[in-house]
Amino acid sequence: PTPELALIEELRRSYPELKFRDAFPLLTDMRMRKSPAELATVQRAIDITVAAQKAAMRRVMTATGEYQVEATIEHTFRSMGACCWAFPSIVASGKNATTLHYDTNNDPIEQGSLLLTDIGAEVEGYSADVTRTYPQNGSFTSEQRAIYEAVLRAQTESMALMKPGRHMREIHENAATVLGEELLRFGLIAKIEPAQIRWYFPHGLGHHLGLRTHDVNDRSATLAPGMVITNEPGIYVRGESVRATPAFKALTDEERAGIDAAITKYDGIGVRIEDDILITEGEPKNLSAAAPRTVAEIDAFMRGDD
Repeated sequence: PTPELALIEELRRSYPELKFRDAFPLLTDMRMRKSPAELATVQRAIDITVAAQKAAMRRVMTATGEYQVEATIEHTFRSMGACCWAFPSIVASGKNATTLHYDTNNDPIEQGSLLLTDIGAEVEGYSADVTRTYPQNGSFTSEQRAIYEAVLRAQTESMALMKPGRHMREIHENAATVLGEELLRFGLIAKIEPAQIRWYFPHGLGHHLGLRTHDVNDRSATLAPGMVITNEPGIYVRGESVRATPAFKALTDEERAGIDAAITKYDGIGVRIEDDILITEGEPKNLSAAAPRTVAEIDAFMRGDD
């Protein structure tokens, strides 16, 4: 038993006339559905995080190391009134972007590489969580752009489904199917099936956001107004990891050869796009939409056309 359960048993023995009830379900529901005051605080944390993403996009064009971009992000947090980060900042350049929880942030930034920044400010105990991926020199290569557009399509289509009564499980499956279609088109998989899609998209689509970055929730609950949930599809091409899986080894020689050729083309590219979505009575609201998100928006912002 946990210390809490042990305490309850002791109290029951000492005070048999009292009734004890588990408040966790009630508190979980309160945590999942944000009040207007909570939403205002979450929005403030998100606004600061969006400002930090924009600052990072500008800084990367002259930075030589990931740590310089990290410093810019966290300076923005503090200078705009956030107490701190909600979680250690991920500032991953090049192949480091294919590591999901990379937070060393010490490697040099190569010219023309992608930079993935997964960051969140904390304001009055509430978290933000926004990820952007963008080219160091302000211009996507054709391979980088192809992967980026695939992830963006999955996010856009799945985001539209985030409405009351839907379950995040089915929305995740929608995003995975879209990514599977794109991966098949690139030649990175031989068939649209979960085991192969997971080579490149090994995590869930999103999580509740609030007093914790991954906030408490009832996994069986459907979406309801007042919830704030992230939407964060990604594609991470790590050739050595793919080739080591039983599912890859089980393919025919011809299938493996085709995937090998595609991996050679896209290896080391990691893209994640993450936004914080408010569930409303109607259409979902993207609370972090002010951060450049499409290829055109990123290109324009990094050119200084804002």
